[in-house]
Amino acid sequence: MAPRTQTINGTVPSSADIVLSVKLYDGPEIKIVDVSDVSWKRTVEVGQKRRLNGEKAGRTRGKGDYEASLKLFEEGWAELEAALAQVDPSNISLVQFQIVALWTPPSMTRMRKAEIKGARILEDGFSNPEGVDPSMTELKLDPLIIASYPDARGPATYLIGGPS
Repeated sequence: MAPRTQTINGTVPSSADIVLSVKLYDGPEIKIVDVSDVSWKRTVEVGQKRRLNGEKAGRTRGKGDYEASLKLFEEGWAELEAALAQVDPSNISLVQFQIVALWTPPSMTRMRKAEIKGARILEDGFSNPEGVDPSMTELKLDPLIIASYPDARGPATYLIGGPS
């Protein structure tokens, strides 16, 4: 079998320190170690205030948009799929869950943390390459919000829309 490389947002962390747990809101919490990649993106769409002559007078607070994805090796997908099926076997895409990722980035000594909250699966795709490469399932997720922790023990940062 080919070596498995785990990445977080395209960066290879110290793989001995990666911890990924998934908490289903109406079901169990599971730890998944068969992860190839977890990625997320946070964006803000800013509105504009304009004067009568059309020139920009200011900005609105804006609204957040969040995307996330997981690439799981076959064993990890089987474990997650079974947990989702415990909650709703006929509609696993309706089951909401939270992903907590802990890792140590290269050249850093402190742990980082991210929480992908209120996620639902929008799309899944399976890859079964010929040869020694492992089978993999890629999941496109629709999270409600994503929190980042510069230090795993410290407070969360939100791009926009954090708890009031």
